[in-house]
Amino acid sequence: MINYIAGRYEDMISMDPIESISADRQVDISLQVLQGLTEVGYQVVNVTTDGHKVNTAFQAKLGVTPDKPWFANPFVENQEQHEARVHVINDTVHPWKNGFYQLLNKKPVAPPFPGSKARIIN
Repeated sequence: MINYIAGRYEDMISMDPIESISADRQVDISLQVLQGLTEVGYQVVNVTTDGHKVNTAFQAKLGVTPDKPWFANPFVENQEQHEARVHVINDTVHPWKNGFYQLLNKKPVAPPFPGSKARIIN
């Protein structure tokens, strides 16, 4: 999905059923989409992923590190400009959603603090 920063525009690029995904396949798909978007005139500024191990490996294959949370868009002609940077942002909604569903299902979600007399939070 693409979203326009300065307005309400949203568009779905692709939804492809994939039986299992690898970081290599994710890089291939992402670069194909990035190339297409760049060629039609979009300036891609970020990609959002969650913390799944395949997504973490995907980020590493693109050269993303905590010190450099972006990779260069190989399809931008002038690589020295900031327009060539594609930032990778970790989705913060998933941990909150997972915590919410844990509470909703009334499963124990947190042990008591060390030294406290509280019991497990339900």
